[in-house]
Amino acid sequence: MWFDSFLESLVFNRALVDAIVFMNAQVKTEELSTVLDMTMSLVVGNPRRPLKEVIPVIIESAFSQHTDPLMTKLRKQILAKPEVLMVIVALIKETKVYQSPQKSSTAWNTLLQETPACELGPFIELQSPDLKPTDPITIADHQWLSLQNVEIWVWVRGDKPINISLTTGPCTAHGRLYPDPHMDTVNAMIKQGASLVKIQLGSLCQEVNPTCNIKPLESSPITFPFAWDRMFHSLMAASGVTAHSHYLAWYTKSARGVKRAEHPDSPGPGNEPSSSNTRPCTNPDATVTVSGNSAQPSVASSACDNAQHDDGKSKSKSKSKAGGKRSGKGKGRAK
Repeated sequence: MWFDSFLESLVFNRALVDAIVFMNAQVKTEELSTVLDMTMSLVVGNPRRPLKEVIPVIIESAFSQHTDPLMTKLRKQILAKPEVLMVIVALIKETKVYQSPQKSSTAWNTLLQETPACELGPFIELQSPDLKPTDPITIADHQWLSLQNVEIWVWVRGDKPINISLTTGPCTAHGRLYPDPHMDTVNAMIKQGASLVKIQLGSLCQEVNPTCNIKPLESSPITFPFAWDRMFHSLMAASGVTAHSHYLAWYTKSARGVKRAEHPDSPGPGNEPSSSNTRPCTNPDATVTVSGNSAQPSVASSACDNAQHDDGKSKSKSKSKAGGKRSGKGKGRAK
């Protein structure tokens, strides 16, 4: 799990401050309510009657065409939570934005003949066996996903709140995770941010108990919180899942249209026949489900979510926070 090894390596009194990592948690302030991909939360004081919650780390990911909305979201979050010490952003760029197959194309003429829709494994197996892992996912002469690169940006707090408009300087770093990793400057900046988190933990412990001994914390080593190679492999896996979700969404919409064209008088599921309108009411934004196959998470979320699991086995129990998942730090409440 992201940050687990880092937090577990720190020696501090967890009865005074509890460190928690949340995935897809809703963060609310008086001015703002938003859902973030990942946050580190420090709950200060008695867990049943906490004094306050501090959020030192935010992690977000998005496709590059959605960069502007993401940055607007982060600026609002930093304005609402100026104590944030580190922001990490993964930007996923496609060689071209995905488009569904056209009528009478090879994909249309072949893949719509499958009944029911292909599950993930059989769908991915339709690729050419000669493809490299970094090649576009192309099936039936159609590109279902084509990644160009994945860039990582990191900002840490200086004397003033984080300014994510900065692209150079001592408080920001930029690197590339995919296709050819260049992460040295990013790693150094993340270590700098982790050091700030450790200092903040000590201050918060002494805020609750001024006599608290934080020397063990100060002497704790900084364990790097990420395994980029695992994230790289997770990204590859998430690419296939995303391509399959594109296929499922297209198949559901197109197969339904073909069926209506072949049987114009057949009612849709749960709909009574009508001489004026036989088209079932659908929500284009709803989760796609076909023969037990549901549309999968996008690369933007799956890459980070999958990287937060150590070989699919978490040592922590999942808990919820306003609809999000919680990863607790499991070395006991106090040291």
